[in-house]
Amino acid sequence: MIYLFGNCQTEFLGEALRGQGTVCEHRAMSTPLSPLAASGRIPGELQAWAKTFPLNEYLHGRSLRNQFQAITPEDAPPSLFVVNLFHENEPLFAHKEQGYLFFADPASWDAHPPFGAWMRRSFQQIKLPPNDYPNRLARFLAALRAGYPQTPLLVASQLSHFPAFGPRPYSYLTCWESVWREARAFLDAVARELGRCHVLDADRVFAGIWARGTRNMDAHCPFLKVETDAQGEVVLRRDLEHIGSLWPVLARKVACFAATGRLEYDADECIPASWQEEHVHEPPSVDALSGWLGTGGNYDGARGVNALLQDQLRADREGGRPHFDAPGLLAAQAERMAVCHGTLHMVRALAHMRPDPRFAVWAGAQRRKVSDFTANGPEYRRKYLEKLEDLGRG
Repeated sequence: MIYLFGNCQTEFLGEALRGQGTVCEHRAMSTPLSPLAASGRIPGELQAWAKTFPLNEYLHGRSLRNQFQAITPEDAPPSLFVVNLFHENEPLFAHKEQGYLFFADPASWDAHPPFGAWMRRSFQQIKLPPNDYPNRLARFLAALRAGYPQTPLLVASQLSHFPAFGPRPYSYLTCWESVWREARAFLDAVARELGRCHVLDADRVFAGIWARGTRNMDAHCPFLKVETDAQGEVVLRRDLEHIGSLWPVLARKVACFAATGRLEYDADECIPASWQEEHVHEPPSVDALSGWLGTGGNYDGARGVNALLQDQLRADREGGRPHFDAPGLLAAQAERMAVCHGTLHMVRALAHMRPDPRFAVWAGAQRRKVSDFTANGPEYRRKYLEKLEDLGRG
């Protein structure tokens, strides 16, 4: 059995592995420290609360087993561990007396007031030092090695923040923007110390994808985070963790390593010099943009909204008019577009920049779709509906 530990990236990797016929299990974690601080045991009080009300609905996939145990002797014997550089959930709560820490959505406090009262009485919210994350991950890797000395380990790296990956690359791993340049040397040193441990280089794997296919970052990573800087200016940042083209190729690397014990790269899997050049957005045609919005795919839809957002931002900066009728295009394709938090984030930003009542048409279609969307649980639906509320009111 291959076990994958991390966040949504290892979940996507696990889905790709299973799609290729590999038996594996993904276990979403909140922080590398939880299984260490609790010595691999689920605290009894938390287990008791989980029997009182549906606490699991407020853990966002980070079950108590995943947070505190990772893997136990009762699990199927591991043939390989895959760990990615996963971001830590917030908020994290530390028990005031016993010291263990875990994640739970504070919405659980209102859902079950006795649990909320216990949390307020027994825990304090903590914020772990971001740049110490590599050391926390190294401690978790060392614990896996100590418990399973013969099981190979793969540490899956994140994409580096090359200029060509702009606008201003973004990672949910808080420290990554400041440590990515030194991270590979650190991970290599940890791998040598642990033994039977290798670093799976996401940059090299993506370089092969880039060499063999489209060389347009909007096609690979269409999701943009929209922020506001200290001067009140809108800043776009590319989400490098949701990159659909990467997972099938990474999965083949993992499966090959599991079968042969060797991690090999192809000749074209080397970082191109062009990645040191600044990213330049290529505006699409109206037909291409409308086509992306109408396919019903998450990535296609996001690519379309990405283009609309960049067009609107360009118009605002130049003091001109946008090339595309964003609210009209979104309203026309509303019934075809998928439920997706990343796309919703961009549409909300677009509606804030360009208020228009036609955004309400898109919001209405999304409201109907998410009401039947059960894949990610009731909290996902609740938060999604909440974010749809103000769309189209301007």
